[in-house]
Amino acid sequence: DMLKKEISRYSKIISTIPSQPAPFYDRAVLNIAMENLSAGIEDLRTFLSLSKWNGRSSSYAASLLVLALRESGRGKEADAVLRTATQRLSAANTVPILELLSGKATEQTLLKNSKSGNTETRDRLFLGIYFWQAKRIPEAKAQLDWVYSKGDQNIDEYVLVSVYRQKLALTPRKERRQFDNQ
Repeated sequence: DMLKKEISRYSKIISTIPSQPAPFYDRAVLNIAMENLSAGIEDLRTFLSLSKWNGRSSSYAASLLVLALRESGRGKEADAVLRTATQRLSAANTVPILELLSGKATEQTLLKNSKSGNTETRDRLFLGIYFWQAKRIPEAKAQLDWVYSKGDQNIDEYVLVSVYRQKLALTPRKERRQFDNQ
């Protein structure tokens, strides 16, 4: 219920200043937390359009958009977003998670670059979601548990931690055991 109130608060802000990108990102995160992926995807696309793909925040928006599209079974669209991100984002604004999603970095490189770039909480959160989507349950759990216990709770995306930790808990035991044995 608190999330619904926050979504409606951001909707009011957006109706007042529709050209401002930031509220679209924040509302997208809340929509994804509420499992309203299509609304989250729409807001992330709007954010990227309004921000003209500038800045590190655009790298995170593109990363979250790719994850949301994949979770919605829209892999081709996710691939198209990655291609656009590669063309539009400057190297200085690319973040470790986007490099991983684009296939340009390994998980180890991501974690090393996150520590030095002060992006560790966000990168580990998105990495946890990525692992969950790949049904790599123990690795997803390790990342999400790190974010939950050691991450920066002030990031906008922190609300997603509990959502995805809950999704992990709902993974059928049989499926979980299968991955533990890999």
